[in-house]
Amino acid sequence: MTNKTQTTEHRWLADWMERNTPISIRPNDQETWGMTQLRFAEHALKDRFRPEAFADALPLKEGGNSLPALVNLETQDAIIFPGAFHSLLPREYDPTTHWARIDCLPGADIQCFQHLANTAVINPEFRAWYTDIHEKPLPTGRPTSDAFSGSQALSELRNRLEWFYGSDESLGVYQDPDLEIALLPNGEEFGRCTNSARMIAETFGGTVFGFHAQDNIQSTHETIEQAGGHDFAVINGRYIVDLWVSVYAHGQTKDGHRLPIVYDLESDDPQEQALNVELFGDPNTWEMVESYPTPTASKDIDMTEQINIDLTPYNVTHQDNHLTIHDCAGSILANLANDPQATGNRFSEDCRFGVLENEEGELRAAHIHYDKDDESLSISARDGEPVSLEEAEKWIAENFDRIETIAYETLLDDEELEEAFSRHRALSPI
Repeated sequence: MTNKTQTTEHRWLADWMERNTPISIRPNDQETWGMTQLRFAEHALKDRFRPEAFADALPLKEGGNSLPALVNLETQDAIIFPGAFHSLLPREYDPTTHWARIDCLPGADIQCFQHLANTAVINPEFRAWYTDIHEKPLPTGRPTSDAFSGSQALSELRNRLEWFYGSDESLGVYQDPDLEIALLPNGEEFGRCTNSARMIAETFGGTVFGFHAQDNIQSTHETIEQAGGHDFAVINGRYIVDLWVSVYAHGQTKDGHRLPIVYDLESDDPQEQALNVELFGDPNTWEMVESYPTPTASKDIDMTEQINIDLTPYNVTHQDNHLTIHDCAGSILANLANDPQATGNRFSEDCRFGVLENEEGELRAAHIHYDKDDESLSISARDGEPVSLEEAEKWIAENFDRIETIAYETLLDDEELEEAFSRHRALSPI
C-alpha cells in the first residue's frame, strides 16, 4: 500500500498549490500544470518525496491527457498530478517500458514554479507545514555574500541555497528551443560547469577554480571522472558552491542521495571531509580560473536583499521605515505610477495606499509610491515601523494580477483604505 502519511503530504501540498496559484499564472494545459506541481512537490518535500520506492515518474493516460505521476514500481501505486490523486496501475501495465526519471520528463512552467516558491516563503501556513515535516524552518530571504561568513551551520546554509538554487526551476534555467540545451538565467550554457561557477562567484564574490581529472587522482566521484575535470566556485576561501554537479548532473552520494550544493572546506566532520576529497580531491591540483570581488552596497543604504518579480531579481534596500525596490521600470511595478500626467486621470494621485499583512496576520497601512525618475518603488508603513521584505513580497504576490491589469487602481485612496480596515475588523473574531 502507498504510505498514507506521504499521500496526505502530497494532497495537502497539491491543495495549497491550487489555492495559491492565480489562474493567470497557471499553465494552460494540464500536463504542464501537473509537471509544475510534481516538480514543486519534489522541491518542497525533498527526501520525503523521493525515497527509493517513489524514485520515478511517468506520464499516465487519464481522460485522454498525459499526466505526470509518481509511481511505486513495487506496488504499482501512483500519485497523479495535478491534484495528487491516488491510483492503482493496471496489472498488465509494464512500468519498465514507460517510466522515466522526474528530471527527464518535460519541464515545469518556470514562472508558475517561482511564484509558488516566492509565495511559500511568506505564507505562514506553508512555513508551518514545512517546519513540521522537515523539523527546520523555511528560509526567509535569498542568500547574500554575508551567508558565507561562517556564522551559520553548514546545514542551515545548505537549506537556504537548496530552496533558492536547488532545482532548474528555482534557479531559472530554461531550454534553448533551437539548440535544445539548458541555459542559465544569464544565457550561458548550464551543461558547461565553468558557467555556473562564474555566475555564483560573481553573485557572492569568490574565485572559480578547476582541475583536470588526470592530475587530481584523489577526486574519484564518477560524475566528475566522466567529465574529465571540473570547475567550481569557492566563496570566502572556505565554501565550495557547485550547482553543476548537484542540479545539472544530478550527482549522488554513495547512499543514493543527491549531492548538496555547498561544501565547507573547514568542516571537522569526517563524513564531510571524505565527501570533499571524493569530489574535489587535492586542493594543490586546483588552478585558479577567475576571481570576482565581493559585491559592495551603497555607503548610505543596506542593499543586501533581492525580490523576484517575473523571474527577474531586483535589489531591495531598507532605510528607516522605507523599503525600496530599485531599477524596477521593466517590471509590473511601474504600473503603480499614480502621476496624473502619466495616467491621464486627475484623481490618480489620491490612490497611494496598500494594506500589508505580517506573518501573524496583522494588518497595517502603507504608502506605496513609484518614482518614474528613479525607476524605483518605495513602501513606507504609516505607523513608522520598518517594512519587511516578507510583507512587500506578500503584497505584490496577492495583488499581482490587479497590478498587471488595472495598474495604479490597485492602490487605495483614504476612503477605500478605511473601508478595507473596517471590513477586516468586522470579520475578525472578538
